[in-house]
Formats: sequence, C-alpha cells, structure tokens
Amino acid sequence: MPPLWYSLARFRDPSIPKLDNLRRAARAGLHVPTPTVWAWADDEERLRARTPREVHDGLGLPCIIRSGSPTEDTAATSNAGQFLSLAVREPEAFPEALARVVAALPRSDGRPRGVVFIQPLIEAERAGVIFFDGFYFEETSAPGTNADLTAGRVRGEVCRGHLQRGDPRSDWLRRLHRVFRGRIDVEWAETGPGERVVLQVRPALFPIRRCETLSLANNRETLGDPPSPWTVGAYVEMGNPVLRVVALADPVPAAWDEPYAIAVAERAWVNFSALFRLMDHWGLPRTWVIEALGGAAGGPLDGRYLPGRLLRKLPRLLLMAWACLATAGLIGRRLRRLDAEIAAARTLLDLQRVSVQAIDLLIQTNFALIAVIAVVRRLRRRLGLDRAARVVTQRMMDEYAAVAARPDLAERLRGLGAWLRRYSHRAPQENDLARPRFAELRADLRADLERGPRPSARPPEQPRGWRAVLGRPLFLADERREWFREALMRRFARLRARILNEAGRAVTAGYLSDPADVFFLRREDLETDPGTWRTRVADRRTRWERARRLELPDTADRETIEAAVRRAEPVAEHNGQDRFAGIGLGTGTVTGTALRATELAALLHRREAVPDPAVLVVSTLDPSWAIVFPRFAAVVAELGGELSHAAILLREAGIPGVLNAHGAFHAIADGDRVRVDPDRGEVVIEAHRSE
Repeated sequence: MPPLWYSLARFRDPSIPKLDNLRRAARAGLHVPTPTVWAWADDEERLRARTPREVHDGLGLPCIIRSGSPTEDTAATSNAGQFLSLAVREPEAFPEALARVVAALPRSDGRPRGVVFIQPLIEAERAGVIFFDGFYFEETSAPGTNADLTAGRVRGEVCRGHLQRGDPRSDWLRRLHRVFRGRIDVEWAETGPGERVVLQVRPALFPIRRCETLSLANNRETLGDPPSPWTVGAYVEMGNPVLRVVALADPVPAAWDEPYAIAVAERAWVNFSALFRLMDHWGLPRTWVIEALGGAAGGPLDGRYLPGRLLRKLPRLLLMAWACLATAGLIGRRLRRLDAEIAAARTLLDLQRVSVQAIDLLIQTNFALIAVIAVVRRLRRRLGLDRAARVVTQRMMDEYAAVAARPDLAERLRGLGAWLRRYSHRAPQENDLARPRFAELRADLRADLERGPRPSARPPEQPRGWRAVLGRPLFLADERREWFREALMRRFARLRARILNEAGRAVTAGYLSDPADVFFLRREDLETDPGTWRTRVADRRTRWERARRLELPDTADRETIEAAVRRAEPVAEHNGQDRFAGIGLGTGTVTGTALRATELAALLHRREAVPDPAVLVVSTLDPSWAIVFPRFAAVVAELGGELSHAAILLREAGIPGVLNAHGAFHAIADGDRVRVDPDRGEVVIEAHRSE
C-alpha cells in the first residue's frame, strides 16, 4: 500500500498552486514551515481510518491543518480566505479538524479535489501580508499571527514603499521575486529579527498601490513653486520621455508603467523611484540621479555599483550611449517639427497639446545629454578640468552684470535694450509657460538698473594651457545642452505668445477675465464647455493659492507629501456625522444609493431590486461577500484593512471602496445618497433618504 503522507519536496503538481508555491519557495532556499507533509484529499477513507498519529507525533503540537485547492491562488482568481485552515493544539481535536478542512474543499463526482497539508503552528513574534510587484510593495503587520489581519478585523501597521539597497526586507523580496516573478501576495511570519518564514504565496491579481519617492529639487529651480496648473498638467500628460529614450536600447523598463512626473499639491514632482529603479536595473549608483537633479541622498549603498548586474547590462549600456547620442543628433529636426506644430495650432486645446510636446522634447533631450555628461564629468575630474564649457546662460548673466555695472544710467538703459534683443525670450523659472519672459519684464529690469550701478563681477576664468585644449571635447555635451535650452526657450516664448493671443480671444468672448488666467486651466478643463472656464479658473486658483502656502520637503515619499497636504486642507463645514474617513481601495469617485447589509444571507434573500448604482454598506467584510461584489458600484465597510482577504477580492474585482470608515455603518441608512471617494479615503452622505 502506498504511503498516505508525503514530504513537501515530493509534491509535483502545479495545478495545486498553494502547495506548489511553498515547494518552490523552499527549493529556492526561502524559509517555509518545516516539516510540511501532505496527502491527497480524495483518499477520504484512508484519511478517516488512519488517524495520523504518526503525523502529529512527528510534527509535534500545536500544528495547523491547511487545504490546497485547484481553484485557489491561481492566475485567474485567488479565492482568498474561501477555504479552511485550522490550528490543532490537542491530539483529540486532530480527527475532527482534519475532516472539516477536507469537507471545505470543492468536490467533483462527490470526492474532494486537492490536498490537505500539515505544518507546525508557528508562534510568531510578528506576522503580516505583503504585496509586491518587483519594485513597489504594500505591507501590513502586527504582533503575533496574521489571522486578524487577513480576516480584516484589524488593519495592522501599514507600510508602503519600494526596494532599497542594503535593506533586509528588500533583499528578501528580491529573493521571492526571482522565484515567482510578476505581482505576488505573500503571507509571512517572523520568528526572530529578520527571520521571515513564507506561509503562503499567490499571484496578486491587482495593481500594487505605489508610494514613490518624489522630488522637487530640479523643478523648483526651473518651474517655480508652485508652477501653473497648465504646466503641471503638461508634465503629467507627457508620460515618461526618459523611458522612451531608454527603450531604444533596453525594452524592459518600458513595461514598468512609470511616469516621469506625478502631480501632488499642485506641483509636478519628479518620480525619483523610476530613476532609482533604472539605476538598479543597470547596476549603476543611485547617486547619479542626485548628482544630476539634486535632492536628498539615500542609504549608504546608493553610491555603489552593482558589479554583477553592471557586467550583464554592459551591452545594453553601450546601446544606451548610442541612443543618447542619436537623440542629441535629432535636436534640430525635432525643433523644426515643434515650429510646425506651434504654427499649425488653432485653439487653446491645440496649444495645450503642443505644450506637452515641447516639455516632452525638453525632458527627453536633457536626459540624453545629461547621461553623456554624467560619464564625461568623471573623466574631467580625473584631468582636473572643472570649467571649460562656453555656455549661453553664463554669457547672458555675465552680460547683464556688465550692463548693471555701467556708471551712467543712460548707458545702462541702452545696454538693456541690446541685452533684451539677444535674451528677450529667456525668463526666471522659464520651463513654466506661465512665467513672463524678459521681454515682458522690461519695466522690472529698468527699475533694477535705475537703482544705481552694481559692482562689476569678474567672469569666471577659463582654464588655459594644453589640458584645456585637449579637454575641450569633454565639454561639448554641456555646450550642446545649453545651445538646446537657448533654442527651445525661443520656441517657448513663441508658444506663450500664441497661448496668450488665443486667451485674449477667450476674454473677448467672455470665457476668461484675463488672458493670464488661461494658465490655471488644464487639458480636462479646456475640453469642457468654455462657459465653465471662469468657474474652473477660480477653483484652481483657490487650490493653487492654498498649495503655495504649504511647506513641503524637497524630496519625500508620496504618502508623506499627501499627509502634509491633508493637514493643511480647511475643514469643510458639514454635519460631523455625514463624512467618514477611511482607507481607499481603487480609484474613481462613485455616487450611488446606499444598501445596508448586516449578513450575507439576508442580502441574498432580499426581494427588492438593488438600486443602480448601488453602494454596499457593511459593518465588516469577510471573503464570502465576494459573490455579491459585482452587483455594486462601490463598497463601504466600517472595519477592515486594505490587505485583508476581502480587500484582495475587492481589488481583484476592480470595485472601488473605502474600508475602516468608523461610524459609517451606523450613520448611513438604506436609500441614502452617498459619495465614495477612494482617492481621498472618504465617504460622504450627500442626501438622506428622508430629505
């Protein structure tokens, strides 16, 4: 007679993903509960007849009996929490627990499908759940076991972020991802400092909520703080020009879906996480990003190369050098194309699209040139060449300083006229099209010169001698970059003039109060009825003014920045019982009719039609509610966490919701009109049924 129970290493059936994934993890050297033994569940007679004393004697007690179904943890559905796992602490409880676990499995021809397996019950110091997509993670944890976390009874301590160098959790996640790839959902327990045991791995069938590292370091200088909504919208809409250059040499990063800029607090933040991820992918120091754009340094390992990965990616990096040079070589052609687009634009919406193209060209070309400069800069340092580039911006500043130093006012003003003929298209924070160009600031410049002559500033000395001559080619990329900025800013000035001209027509038509108001509009505003533009400008101006007063860090993670914004928001005037804060799942605001339910069975027996759209309002969710999720446009729960089994199923279904909304279940009545806003983590009663 063949044995009834087998060791984990002998499992060879990928149609039971739950157990097969544990075997794969163990084979890769990751810690799993040991020993793990399993048996086919369809051998019910032998399972009942042979009380497996040898099993619980061999494993010791307490242990946990778990099931593995072919319908669980698949690429189509997780069925998270739909099957039984029972802890056994006394020998006499073992047979009944085993029978209950087997009985909960799906059946075919009257026989259970799948396996049962037994493991030691881990007495964990801490346990949790983590979702991971290869770079970003969401994690919740709590002392002891993760039973309350997965059941949604507690939220736990939630942390979001991305991989860091030299971080034990990040190293563990990298090891997991090498085995399973894709997005994964992992339950784990910690038996000691840094000793994580894998309890379960399944595909995460939903996007991982990202908490990127964001920075204003470069944009504060070139856009101002905050920039106009027009320009913020253009930065967000352009996607990621950097990764489009990278795709010419390396197709992998193009699949990351990483934007270049992210709008928070009325600002366009550079997505440093995407750039750090790119450096990790190539084995290069993350500090290269900081050197190029500014911002705060990361951990001590961020300045190091990753030799193995760098060696593997060397052919791609050589292709990348070619891609950057090719991009730089196309500057003239792309500028001429931009000229044609500016000339062809007829409406404000057309000009907004051209603005996106112009900023895309700015970012993409700058990245290509900065990548070249980053390499040659290291060679220049070795040669002791720190100043040799002849750049337009430096010449512009030197010439203005020379004009301001003239002792006679008339000479200074004549000099201003000549200076403006050369540089009228430039501006402070000139990457923002809303910023007036120097041609529009003549009165301000004149007032500056009328205050008297300024001390003459000596221009920086240029290196001389043979090293300067031989090192000259090492500064050509810097000069090319400055030439490009000069040429592009001429187009920016022309584009700004076209925008203001069309905005003047909108003023004449009564759609705007002032031409400059147009820069408070974004694409989605321009696509609406022009009769709403004044109201939209007023609304965006209010938000912009409020955001301008915020004190924000140069570099921080997204959640830290969003928390600072929430703290500064005025408290809306409303009945305190009509608005509830919670944890948002998904995106998109839903307004619908509330349907309260205390038990799933009562909802299934409900005779009245479900309103359309309907919002399910419950005290707490468990995985069994998943069968009714498709009937609702949104879900509200008074308790629960975003990494519980029920939340996983809700995210898989793509239905927005707000969990942990304390007080919502008791305050919301059947038929109330409610607004569910997962982006803000908020539920609002807009109208009571009795009103």
